[in-house]
Amino acid sequence: MWHALGRGISHFFSSAGVVMLTFFVLRWVQRHKQWPWLPAEFRAQLVFVAVCVFAGTALREAWDVAAGQSVAKAVSDYASWALGCTASVWGLWRIRSL
Repeated sequence: MWHALGRGISHFFSSAGVVMLTFFVLRWVQRHKQWPWLPAEFRAQLVFVAVCVFAGTALREAWDVAAGQSVAKAVSDYASWALGCTASVWGLWRIRSL
């Protein structure tokens, strides 16, 4: 029980850190090079980065399930990564709107 809770908290804060780091790297790259497939609006960039981070972690969890991890553990990991990505997008958007 405590192990699952610790993993959930760890994934929640890790996802926020990964989303913020990826977002700032995307903004830095976009200042130096314009790609037509990258969104130009701030909010769209946040959502794009969060979806990419969540997709990457979803692929990792699917790999773990194929290697023998229980599906229940994978679902709780999905939920913690999704909540962390959502919370970081909401937080960055709120900070921007201040």
